[in-house]
Amino acid sequence: MRGRCRLLLQPMQLREGSFDGPRPTCPEHPKQRVHRHGFYVRFENCDSQRRLRIERFVCPRCGRTLSVLPKNRLPYVAVNTTLVESEFDARASGTDPPSTSEKERGCLRRAFERFAGRVAPLCALLGQMIGPIKPSVGECWRGLRQLDNLEGILLLLGTKFKTSLLADYRCLQPGFSSGNTRPTIGPRALKADPTQRCCFIKVATGGRLCGA
Repeated sequence: MRGRCRLLLQPMQLREGSFDGPRPTCPEHPKQRVHRHGFYVRFENCDSQRRLRIERFVCPRCGRTLSVLPKNRLPYVAVNTTLVESEFDARASGTDPPSTSEKERGCLRRAFERFAGRVAPLCALLGQMIGPIKPSVGECWRGLRQLDNLEGILLLLGTKFKTSLLADYRCLQPGFSSGNTRPTIGPRALKADPTQRCCFIKVATGGRLCGA
């Protein structure tokens, strides 16, 4: 039957700047032009009610959806790269971090704890690009910062290794899905991102806007 898909393709999240031109490319069909497929919104900051619009695209050939995360955002973290970079720099150097709100401090603390748990897999991926064979958390971060700022680090991890700084998210992998599209850290699935509100164009019903 037309419109029915036999195989569910994993939705993917790409980073702004990881592709040429205004639209991303489908990993399965790179020569196929993708179409705009609405957007979803997420909170700009854990202290703010302002929303960020995250554009979505769909490959008309295979049905895979692609979302494009802005350069200054991390997946599933409600603070921007400037705050995270400043916090991690301060922790790695033993200096006082910049002043932040209570909610921001909580988000940044959890982000650093997640990064601390990622030192071994990141070193396995990057090898001598970081430096010491078994670095501490601070040494690992300082090694990454020798490569680039946080936006550049995220771009490198996403484009070359299909992973991210704080977790190995399933949405960064161009694989197939069994229906569960939530991100994972190892074998455990994360909860859906509470900072997100989805909005997409339902093509089959004449382009009416629907929420999810």
